[in-house]
Amino acid sequence: MTNALSRRVLITRSLAFGASTLVLSGCGSSSAQDSSATAEKRPTTKQVAVPTTGTTFSWNPLNIGAGGWVTGLDLARDGTKVVRCDLSGAYIWSDTKAQWMPLLTSSSMPASEWGSDKVGVSGVYEIAIAPSNSSRIYVVFNNRVFRSDDKGATFTKTALAPISADENDPFRMFGKKMAVDPVNPDIVFVGCQTTGLYISRDGGASWTHQTSIPNPGTKSGVRIAFDATSSASGTTPVVYVSSQGAGIYRSTNGGASFTQISSTLVNPQHMVCDSSGQLWLTNGTDVGNVRRYSAGAWTTVGPSSRAVKSIAIEPGNSAHIVLADDGGTITQSFDGGATWTDFYWPNYPAGSGKRVATDIPWLAWTNEGYMSNGDMQFDPTVPNKLYFAEGIGVWWTNPPTTYTGFSWNSQSKGIEQLVTNTFVAPPTGGVVYLAWDRPVFKITDPTVFPSTHGPNNKSSIVCGWSGDYATDNSSFIVAMMNFWGVDQSGYSTDGGATWSQFGSLPPEVPGKIGGSIAASSSNNFVWVTNNNGNVWYTNDRGSTWNQSSIPGVPTTGETGWGWAYYLQRQAVAADKVNLGTFYLYNYLAPYTGLYRSTNGGATFSKVYSGEIAAFSGYNAKLYAVPGKAGHLFFTSGWQDGANPSQTSLMRSTDGGQSWTAVPNVLECYACGFGAGPAGSTYPSIYIAGYVSGTWGIWRSDDNAASWTNLGGMPLGKGDMIKSIAGDMGTYGKVYVGFAGSGCAYGALA
Repeated sequence: MTNALSRRVLITRSLAFGASTLVLSGCGSSSAQDSSATAEKRPTTKQVAVPTTGTTFSWNPLNIGAGGWVTGLDLARDGTKVVRCDLSGAYIWSDTKAQWMPLLTSSSMPASEWGSDKVGVSGVYEIAIAPSNSSRIYVVFNNRVFRSDDKGATFTKTALAPISADENDPFRMFGKKMAVDPVNPDIVFVGCQTTGLYISRDGGASWTHQTSIPNPGTKSGVRIAFDATSSASGTTPVVYVSSQGAGIYRSTNGGASFTQISSTLVNPQHMVCDSSGQLWLTNGTDVGNVRRYSAGAWTTVGPSSRAVKSIAIEPGNSAHIVLADDGGTITQSFDGGATWTDFYWPNYPAGSGKRVATDIPWLAWTNEGYMSNGDMQFDPTVPNKLYFAEGIGVWWTNPPTTYTGFSWNSQSKGIEQLVTNTFVAPPTGGVVYLAWDRPVFKITDPTVFPSTHGPNNKSSIVCGWSGDYATDNSSFIVAMMNFWGVDQSGYSTDGGATWSQFGSLPPEVPGKIGGSIAASSSNNFVWVTNNNGNVWYTNDRGSTWNQSSIPGVPTTGETGWGWAYYLQRQAVAADKVNLGTFYLYNYLAPYTGLYRSTNGGATFSKVYSGEIAAFSGYNAKLYAVPGKAGHLFFTSGWQDGANPSQTSLMRSTDGGQSWTAVPNVLECYACGFGAGPAGSTYPSIYIAGYVSGTWGIWRSDDNAASWTNLGGMPLGKGDMIKSIAGDMGTYGKVYVGFAGSGCAYGALA
């Protein structure tokens, strides 16, 4: 549930890539009847032929589990369930597999809309199932509306021109921004963030802009609710639309015209109609903010002690209403809103309420006393079963009639919503995974969901920005982990299984976020502070820190090491042979260049002047090659879109004194190293980038002389690749981290 603005800026452009398989040498549908049947068509393993090995290579899910904000859900009358996430797209529940399956993949999306130069970001602005035909699903993705007639097995683009539809805006959890007529699957209403309401009456073949609905006063957009009790003759005439800052509007002719019904309720959040035709809504954040519209009049109802956010009304029993505040605490009415229970808290670890997560154990273990409210809705097929789209997953409960204790039960398997920052791949094999929101996970078995994460569960939101293993002890790992005043940076002596916090922090760090860190020995690390901070070193395992001496480089104002925490930067690397040797990159002219220290970071001197590769003031990473003294790689790829800057993958074999471009490799997003084939003297090199103009995840087994393409879209994901790391213990095994949908791993059969 990362801060909306920071996550939006982070994912400036999330791309999808067409898969291909080739080797370059010598150069540097049918309709599905139910959700389970449809889910079976979405393979979780992608087989890719690898001619150089004579074996097959497969991509597999790396099971971390959920983790980001599930911002909305929709449950159809027949039990079909879909959810939307702010960064990892949308999912449909499969009863057969007992997990959520991704809806937007390379097999379901049009090829023209799913490619490295086409896809913007990976989240979904809104999703809706047609109540009268659950095979019809509409989704707003990448500012366009798409339609499926086979429960999401395939999608086609509708005729609506691009609209403003930011899936990660601050209002993404404010209820239904798209709705389908309860009796006509061809009639769909879509609310835009900035330009109001659009209506299609032919399944998206054509659209009209309903200009009688004012444009929203902010980018919070439009909310929609149909009154199903008015349905007749194949349409639903009564429909309500709210426009933020402008009020509530009612139509009695299916949206042909609207009349404002209130001039005072201008900031609604969630808005629903019950089975009696009454309209319910929450209005902003004021206490006692629940309103009910019935027989032409508004009534204030609900508890007066606090503001609530979401409203869930049980189908077939409109007397049972659940209200929830922004943290997921619920209150109930069993008499249509005349009286209300006390507020039931969602999480009392030492009391009667609890979270249960048998599918993804760490979801129950992590600190989430404040269960962030995305949406709530009753299951139409199971009495008194309430679903909760929440900050780290999907949950359900049977709300009790009296507060004797109740549990939220996780139903999150299949959703992968963590934002990758990087991997640490020590020579002993395996990886440690660092991400936004939940800082660090030790991967021991990629097929098993973790039970905990590091460094602890004391804070809900902490990000793991950077990590490294010590050159003299690969079981010793350091990690920079902080976010908005909370810093849990520290070290692990057992390969990332358990963590200890540093004894102190560099003096400027409490006011900074992110940056990069590198370890030479179990006591000697260098810390580069982001947000125009400075460079610090320790020789006592972080008990004390001293500022590095770097002659000529400013220590105030713009310092040149990193100016924004959300960019993909790794400014420092430790030589993986020579203890005490660190390399450091500065982007700021006239100080631009590579600096080297041979005394543990106490002093640095410039060994290379100028930019190593273009656009290095933005995303740029420095990598040291395991087991090769003075061997470095440098990437500055992925600024905005596919191959916009033609930046090369650069390398040095003399400690950074000179740099050459790896032939035919451009716009490299990430680089990593893994165990080489038998008899090799150099680790395998893995990249995500373009080789001779072809996008892919590539492996080189001959020191970057030739490359094998391992495919372009692991698991069909269209998400930006942020990090890649080979397994140093197993040849051919590679880990890939995405910018909003967790990770995948590939391996030779």
